Amino acid sequence: MVGLATRLVPFVATGVRLCRYVLSAVRSAYLAGSAKGGTEAIVAYVEREVNTFAVVSSSDLSIGCPATSPPMFFLTFYRPSASVDVGESGGCGRITNGVRVVNATPAWRAQMAAWTVCHGCRPATANSLNG
Repeated sequence: MVGLATRLVPFVATGVRLCRYVLSAVRSAYLAGSAKGGTEAIVAYVEREVNTFAVVSSSDLSIGCPATSPPMFFLTFYRPSASVDVGESGGCGRITNGVRVVNATPAWRAQMAAWTVCHGCRPATANSLNG
């Protein structure tokens, strides 16, 4: 998809789905809840937020850091003709679309955790949680 290196979401989305995964001592990552933002205002707000986060430099990507505390988030931004997945990558509060890596803010993580629960997420995979 064109534009992934310059924006996490390189198109105007009409919807966004948020999946929240948690870890437990007896299970690997599992889906703990999901939410769907259907109004234009919510979708535009979340899209604008992720597209304004500071880019992680390539030198910072090689530096080890403490893992982000669960939950981990996985978002799908979509419109009728396109979609892009954005997920947390390797801890440290970083999120990625698979090409661009940015630093999410603690306030953003708190907002994502507060979204209401609904249905419609894909199962967790190593790629969706670890980039």
